[in-house]
Amino acid sequence: MGLTVSEDNIPFMHEVYEGNKHDARIFPELLDSLTERLTNLEITTKDMKLVFDKGNNSEVKIEDVLSRMHVVASAKHNQAEELLNIPFKMYEQLYTNLQGNRVYGYRTKHEFFGQEFTTLVLYNEASYKKQMKSHDERNAKIREKLTDLKIRLEINRGKERDKSSVEREYVLLL
Repeated sequence: MGLTVSEDNIPFMHEVYEGNKHDARIFPELLDSLTERLTNLEITTKDMKLVFDKGNNSEVKIEDVLSRMHVVASAKHNQAEELLNIPFKMYEQLYTNLQGNRVYGYRTKHEFFGQEFTTLVLYNEASYKKQMKSHDERNAKIREKLTDLKIRLEINRGKERDKSSVEREYVLLL
């Protein structure tokens, strides 16, 4: 669902779309529809801010949005890898969330899609711990599968396997 809200976060317009379609495919149509409806209501979009997640940020979409209004969006890690190397001592505590976790941020300017944006890099200890736990669990499963593959390859020493069949099985493990 696309939702338009006032400065006081009061919803005044929405657009519902099919849930079985990826947001990235719906986004251009949704943007056109919302902009057209606002224009028909004689509401200018130049001072509005469109907020969306990293699944919708591409150069074409950013340019399209910026031609109509401002944008607040999240970036994929690979779009700003150098920002992940900022020392934690450079971060400032921004707020404490409802779960009591402190959220830290580092504000800077960064170029995305050939344009400079004010960028806020966030860090939340609880999210970090959750991500690390998930990462460790995935790695443990992969190591377990690789160990199993190694054992099966050692058992079948008499049976010759070509390199490509082992590589295919290895890729499937990951």
